[in-house]
Amino acid sequence: MALKASSPNASRSPSSSSSSPLLTLTLAFIAWKSFLLLLSCGGALVGPDYDTSTSLFFARSSSSSSSATLLARRLTRWDAIYFVHAARGSNDGSSAPVYEQQWAFSPALSLFLRWLASQARRILSLHGNGDDELEALAGIALAHASHAVAVLELHRLTLLLTGGDARRALLAALLCVISPAGVFLSAPYAESPFAALSFAGVGLLFAVEALRAAGAFVKAPGRVSLAVAAAGVGGVLVAMGSAIPQYVAYTIYCGGGSGGGEERAAVVRPPWCERTVPSIYSYVQDVYWNVGFLRYWTPNQIPLFLLAAPVLTLLIASGYEVLRRPAAWGLAPSSPDHRVLVQALAASQAIVALLALTSYHVQVISRLASGYAVWYWWIAACLMDKSRRGVGRAAVIFMVMYGGIQAVLFSTFLPPA
Repeated sequence: MALKASSPNASRSPSSSSSSPLLTLTLAFIAWKSFLLLLSCGGALVGPDYDTSTSLFFARSSSSSSSATLLARRLTRWDAIYFVHAARGSNDGSSAPVYEQQWAFSPALSLFLRWLASQARRILSLHGNGDDELEALAGIALAHASHAVAVLELHRLTLLLTGGDARRALLAALLCVISPAGVFLSAPYAESPFAALSFAGVGLLFAVEALRAAGAFVKAPGRVSLAVAAAGVGGVLVAMGSAIPQYVAYTIYCGGGSGGGEERAAVVRPPWCERTVPSIYSYVQDVYWNVGFLRYWTPNQIPLFLLAAPVLTLLIASGYEVLRRPAAWGLAPSSPDHRVLVQALAASQAIVALLALTSYHVQVISRLASGYAVWYWWIAACLMDKSRRGVGRAAVIFMVMYGGIQAVLFSTFLPPA
């Protein structure tokens, strides 16, 4: 899809934006993050941790009471333990997951955290004494940096898709700051990098168009071939991100490769090895997390459906309305290509919400929503429209309240997670 920045309101182009929005976003980001971190660190005042996984995980560490140590321990909760454990590696230095259920988590984040921690150890001349929190701290730093990048990317993307509407762009970016993903965007989780990469991927469409404009000598058939090739390469890269870990797992557990796979397979061959598509990812999601169509529809999960209801409603309602009439919400005011792009983003957002409602743990939708732009734009439009301002304000109040309460619950190992 060939994309160019919208032509209306050229005088308000992104390049002419003053430093005021950047300052506003920076101050809002620092204030919100400080608020969440204070709540997380103060969670110990509420009561003891519901689960002892974190204390056991850091059992080797010194009993330091430094702020960094406290922060690492308060934010290494739930799935963050898997990411940080994988970043540490096994005792023999192997990067392969130690436990079967760890294959549910992409190794990319853990490998990057391991690299960041190794660089920190080298720079700080640490040699294993009192540095067990480094991987967790690296994850926390990466989460904050990625979230900040996502906010700035969304601001820029909104300017491009609205013809330079500075107010709408600022509102959307501020909403991204207070995303209901909350403290998950501060902890060693994949949500912040996901949001940053998601918005960057959309923004790259404009960068590609700029390169094409610079190379105007390329004829139309050449541009079409370039677009097809780019889509093909992108698809292959996405597929490799899933296929490579599955192949590694198959060689380890099912044989057919080096690394002791044949010996391990001779001892015990997991049932997923015999499936038509031998995917360890789908197996552990099925066995360890009970993921599947309507499997979460049980009476004991009703509270989690109620907690997820506001975000599900926002995602589905905004996705549906923007899919029908993107221009009515101030998006893609003149460009057919922009309209198709916005509608595709709206459709994908609604599909993810519907899948959360039917097929996987519904409470994680508040975290996944952080990487989708349409609902931020929709709430921003509500705030700018007198007839819908009440809806926008209610959404903001919910986001702030949910983020604050969630920070306390997360830090004490209580759901939702």
